Amino acid sequence: MSQQQLFDEIVVPNLDQQRQQYWEHVRQFFEHIPLFSPQKMFDLLSHYHYKGQEDARKAVTLLAYRHIRRLKRIYLEGIPREQLPPKSNYLMIGPTGCGKTFLVELLFRKILKLPTAVVDVTQLSETGYVGNDTCTILTTLLDYTGRDPVAASAGIICLDEFDKLATTQNQARFDGQGTTKDVSGFGVQRELLRILEGTEIMVPLDMNNTMYSQRIPLQTQDITFIACGTFSGLKGVTTHLNPRIGFNSLLQSETYYAIRKIAVQYEDQEINDIENFQAYGFIPELMGRFTRIISLSPLDRETLKAILLDSVVKKFYHEFKEEGLQLRIEKQVIDHIVDQSFKRQTGARGLASVLTKYLEDAAFRSFCHQHVNTVTLRMKGKEVATELD
Repeated sequence: MSQQQLFDEIVVPNLDQQRQQYWEHVRQFFEHIPLFSPQKMFDLLSHYHYKGQEDARKAVTLLAYRHIRRLKRIYLEGIPREQLPPKSNYLMIGPTGCGKTFLVELLFRKILKLPTAVVDVTQLSETGYVGNDTCTILTTLLDYTGRDPVAASAGIICLDEFDKLATTQNQARFDGQGTTKDVSGFGVQRELLRILEGTEIMVPLDMNNTMYSQRIPLQTQDITFIACGTFSGLKGVTTHLNPRIGFNSLLQSETYYAIRKIAVQYEDQEINDIENFQAYGFIPELMGRFTRIISLSPLDRETLKAILLDSVVKKFYHEFKEEGLQLRIEKQVIDHIVDQSFKRQTGARGLASVLTKYLEDAAFRSFCHQHVNTVTLRMKGKEVATELD
């Protein structure tokens, strides 16, 4: 038997078997991804106690449906990509504590169980400088999938703190925010372009990303990117580019107060004008990679109260129960905590901070105390008082 015949009998069948196993793995993976309607996903978010942001929820659940439906059409129905709408990338803008990152994690990771990587972009630097370069974003996604490039190619990447990538030339940013590892100010933004637009990238399997790192190819043309950021100071940029004149100049003091607020609301015209983001410190090409820019509203008092009762208070009830104590919080105290958090302008994050402050003394005095059974928070005048029984 010649060497060629031996090769054909041993190697070629093995290659065919490997291809068959690979495509069977691909088919099984995409078959197991659940396909819920956007309305079903919206309801599931409510079931898991996500409050408020109805417009953002509608937009993101529709994005999730289109993402999964597109993947199934490509890999299960065999429809060419050229015949389908391209994948979408979204940018979510909103004040701190309004639920941007939580929405992504809850929907894509917990409900849909898709490979979802939340990456803090403040750790990124331009290739060749200290810090993680943009390729390690994909390394993080691969880690979530057990280094499975098939699963990773269908994943979600959340670029958290995205506004911190704005170049140092932007004067709207707060003090200290200009300390960036990236020398040019635009380096990371430029490197993100090729990842967001969809291409094959050789991804390092470890975060060091040295010349000795093992690499595997990963297609990004089906990965959905969702960027999240507060964009502190953007309101001042939009006001500067659209100054008030004439009788409107009488509102100058109100305008100054509005741009100094933390919990601001953006109009569609403000966030859809790329010139505003260019003035803020972003290159227009990068902003053009986002199909949709969504503005999330500051949480109102009713939404804050619902989050406080459904999520925050229950955890403290459980903690005190584990200590053998019954925690009681009167209605007036709940309203007071909501008011204090609303004034802090830190959204849902402020609820736990305010409640923790009021429970510190009670926990200090009652934990591991054999003669205390009940801890009660009630209002005395304008102050929150603690009673131990």
